[in-house]
Amino acid sequence: ENGVVSYSMRFGSSTKYVRCKNLRAADLNNQFGEMSVFFDGAEVPSGKVNIDCHVSFGEMQIFIPKEWNVSNKVTATLGDCDDRGLGVNPAPDAVECIIDCSVSFGESKITRI
Repeated sequence: ENGVVSYSMRFGSSTKYVRCKNLRAADLNNQFGEMSVFFDGAEVPSGKVNIDCHVSFGEMQIFIPKEWNVSNKVTATLGDCDDRGLGVNPAPDAVECIIDCSVSFGESKITRI
């Protein structure tokens, strides 16, 4: 209801589908596991969404609508971030999505769908 979703995973595997009608922010945490999060079913009436994620010793895949304008602010310490959407040119009035992610000994993948 408040437009903020929060998911956490430890020592396992999880797939989440965000179906929020008023998405403003997401808080994603993954330790020693695999997490996939799909945002293609989310609506962002404000035009801006912040996705904060933390990955430690695991893998996180984030699937973002290709129409969104993504600002990738991922920092990796002995880890990796694979942004599979560089070169996508969204419309000027597209949803602004800021991904602020810290990766330690793991991997983050951002895919436009």
